[in-house]
Amino acid sequence: MPEAREQLAKTPLEDSLLPREQIIEQAKYRLIRAAKNPDIDMHQVRVTLQYLRYARRTGDSSVQEDVVEFYSFFVAVLAASKEPILATSLAKVEAQRAKVCFLEERPETMLSIISQSIGLPVRRSPNRDSRYLFYCPLEDYLMAATRYDLMDEGRWKLVNLPLQSGNVYFEQNMIQDLFASLANVLMISGMKAVRTRPVPPYVRQLVADIQPFVPRPAPRQLAGYAYVEELLKYQITDGRHRTAWLILAPYFVSVKGYSEEAAFDAVSNYLNVPQMNRFIRYQVKRVSRNGLLPPTLNRLKTDHPDLYALLPKQVTARYSSSRK
Repeated sequence: MPEAREQLAKTPLEDSLLPREQIIEQAKYRLIRAAKNPDIDMHQVRVTLQYLRYARRTGDSSVQEDVVEFYSFFVAVLAASKEPILATSLAKVEAQRAKVCFLEERPETMLSIISQSIGLPVRRSPNRDSRYLFYCPLEDYLMAATRYDLMDEGRWKLVNLPLQSGNVYFEQNMIQDLFASLANVLMISGMKAVRTRPVPPYVRQLVADIQPFVPRPAPRQLAGYAYVEELLKYQITDGRHRTAWLILAPYFVSVKGYSEEAAFDAVSNYLNVPQMNRFIRYQVKRVSRNGLLPPTLNRLKTDHPDLYALLPKQVTARYSSSRK
């Protein structure tokens, strides 16, 4: 939330007299815990997460526990942002833990959290007899849903929501589910924002310490996809949409093992057409859900000869049909 980021900016760990050793130890615990739970089951969240605060986990009550918890989260985020697979895992685990905490809040506090975190002004409905106890202006909802790609999840499309007099209405359980949908997005976007930021030496050391715990995707035979690396050396102007969904998104997600955010960045940076970003994000998510692979060059030539003909001649000449 903005207030948390502002507080961190005022007192960064490296410039403070805070208990650094304990904070880094708890950050490491968060990361290891996330690395071991990359596919956490939402229905088992209360049992699976088993998150322990520092004092309870270590028996060390000599430091202010809230300080350790607050700063350890940000240290973990800085470390995970440098490792795409770990970033995805940490976002999923911490977002589900956030949801558990959110469910324990009073309705008024829930609305305040949503307003402060994403700027969506959800209010209580004056009609207390209605099952839809909350509402927000349609225009505000559309702005938030577009910014955070909410409508990629079918239930948040306007056609599936009750609308009346320019407002969108929610039941209480819908507000809880809305937060759950947003939490993971906010985690990922937060890590993306700090991905290129220089980190202090203790964070670099933490990244190195965590490496053995980070799960790796099963290795794939890359020979059939070497042409994609060659393609990335050249700019294309024709067939960009088909290249994005058929070749690039499957390559970065399924072959290279990138997280959705890292794959989106790679495809977007290569094509360099901002108007395509929404299309690219959708294709990356589609590949991530379905595990699609790009075609080999020979298969591309056979099944999609029109797209094959648009590839740079340097690519098709180097990886001709005589190669596997």
